[in-house]
Amino acid sequence: MPRSLYILKLCLGGLLISSLGGCNQGEETASETPAQPPVTPSQNSAPLEVEPLLQWIQQRTSSQLAQQLQRDVSMLLDEPSEQRLQAARASWQQTYLAFLSARVLGYVSIQEPPEWHRNHSSGAQTYALIDSWPVTGGYIDHVPGYPLSGVVNDRTLAITAPVLLEQQGFSSEDDISVGFHAVRFMLFGEDQPRDWRDFIHSDASSTAPAAATKTSNPVENSASQTTVRHHQRRRDYLACITQLLLTHIERLQHRWNHEGHYQSVITNSDHARLTTVLHEALVRLVKVEILKRRLDQPQWSEITGRQPHAELAALFSSAVTLIEQLGQPQSAGSPLAQWLATHASRSDNQPEQALAWQTERQQAESLLQALQQTLD
Repeated sequence: MPRSLYILKLCLGGLLISSLGGCNQGEETASETPAQPPVTPSQNSAPLEVEPLLQWIQQRTSSQLAQQLQRDVSMLLDEPSEQRLQAARASWQQTYLAFLSARVLGYVSIQEPPEWHRNHSSGAQTYALIDSWPVTGGYIDHVPGYPLSGVVNDRTLAITAPVLLEQQGFSSEDDISVGFHAVRFMLFGEDQPRDWRDFIHSDASSTAPAAATKTSNPVENSASQTTVRHHQRRRDYLACITQLLLTHIERLQHRWNHEGHYQSVITNSDHARLTTVLHEALVRLVKVEILKRRLDQPQWSEITGRQPHAELAALFSSAVTLIEQLGQPQSAGSPLAQWLATHASRSDNQPEQALAWQTERQQAESLLQALQQTLD
């Protein structure tokens, strides 16, 4: 089947590939925040006392939760049911929030071994494989009105890790085949909720009725428009991209672990230089993750399966924690101290109530201003 028949474009805004390390941060990010040279091991200074920061990094739980997500997906595929689909969905949401709670680490500019770039395993490339979105659902699998769209239904493509990685960004940045948001689409669906029967045990050529999608158009209600095929390929696809997601998260976690490359560089870096680099990472977190990829995209909060306010809370929490781990601010009257006090007050006053979008934006813009004043 021609690829053009199943590449369905969504009006969800442009995709910004996020990055980590001493590599290209993206033209827009780099132009907005002039990048300093990446952190490198210091040749002239003793290791720094950064134990609190490293302990916080070690407490991040996204890799453990990704393992649980893989177990929940395996249970769904072993014995498909609505209950097991719901459990896998809840596991995805929990894992993604945990990932975002340390997302700021992806914007810390660290010099990396050249071979990582050559074998496509640099921090920037790994984050792109983990967290690229929005997803064009029809590029992956069937969507309403197109029962044979996507990689899942293209039997000329093998469902293997190398092939699915090749399909990532095949013809455009919207061609997303792996990562959190490919898994999300497989579990939640898009315009129509995913039916657990899409994952029943079946051979690659069998068919099963999809969830009802009746319209006033008799053509659209024909059997060819409401039949889901290739169940085993769909099962294999979900299992494969879930394993890839875990592999990529563990790759980053390993680099931050004891004796990992990132931890080694951080531990042996010049204190003043490291402080500046971490503040710059916070600036990029606010500009890219909170503003550009979320609050500047009206459709973002409507994506099925996403938790918009919880995602923002996780990103703000990671910023607050890193500021505190840095021992910043030194002065109670500094811009960052004032922002922290305001943020804490809002959180205390609305502990279980999502803030209005305008309030979220005000928090982000005021944090950005405080960070820039600190850097100046």
